Amino acid sequence: HGLRHGPYAKVVRDGVSWLLKAQEEPSFPGYVSFRGDSQSKMHGHGFATLALAEAFGTAASPARPEGEIRGAEERELKDLSRRLREGVEKAVRCIEESQSLTGGWDYMPTSGGKSDHEGSVTVCQVQALLAAGNRGFRVDLGRIKAARNYMKRSQVQGGGFKYRLSQEEGPAGADSYSWALTAAGVTSLLGLAEYDRKEAIDRGLLYMERKARISHGQGFPSPGETHFFFYGTFYATQAYHWVGGGRWERFWSSMRGEILGGQSRTGEWTGHDTTQDLGPVYPTAMSLLTLEVPVGYLSIYAR
Repeated sequence: HGLRHGPYAKVVRDGVSWLLKAQEEPSFPGYVSFRGDSQSKMHGHGFATLALAEAFGTAASPARPEGEIRGAEERELKDLSRRLREGVEKAVRCIEESQSLTGGWDYMPTSGGKSDHEGSVTVCQVQALLAAGNRGFRVDLGRIKAARNYMKRSQVQGGGFKYRLSQEEGPAGADSYSWALTAAGVTSLLGLAEYDRKEAIDRGLLYMERKARISHGQGFPSPGETHFFFYGTFYATQAYHWVGGGRWERFWSSMRGEILGGQSRTGEWTGHDTTQDLGPVYPTAMSLLTLEVPVGYLSIYAR
């Protein structure tokens, strides 16, 4: 389903319009935010930018003579496409201007020019910038290089990824870093074209597998057994799919069953992704995004 195709095209257009209206908050130019939302912050902005950039890829007009407009719906689509382009451009500038001196990002867009940073926020901005670049938007290469360096510095010898660069490493192989953040870190290295860092990617995957077996007795955690399951699975599936081969087949044959087994008979997923129950919408959206990875609906899924 996109802006122009599928029985839920209007639902997609309404969702895009809703996100674009969220940019009207004057606290920071281009920032997608909602008054009263104390949780999303730059995490939410990164996911919103990713969604808007990918939606823009479905906005192209079907083949027809240049300038031809067919009815009120076509005029509405043309206006939405224009606003969507402007919205993505502003969202990208917000991300770029919010990058800290470390090369990472922190919870608020005001971290630009400071040293504030946090790993899970950073990977959200990285994927948003990659999606925007894939869809033809200008992205500052210097910002990408800084983000690439940040992700390299975030990985410890044992393969895991730090929450903050200042976090103490401990002995090599120590199980003190999260499965979810390591999955996001590996995906970021791959997305940032760090293909020559095979050793670093292998260390990350081995850490994830070791961490999951120690905690859960299998190669991946299950919902309700770990914090950030849906967030981590979204990135872990991308990482394994990118690597491919037998490693991907072993992971996906089990993980696919885990995800599908969690769907209710009425269609939704529920569960604890943090210490809070976030209701059905977020787990359902993330589960669908994860199941779509091998199908390749989004540009960020391409190897």
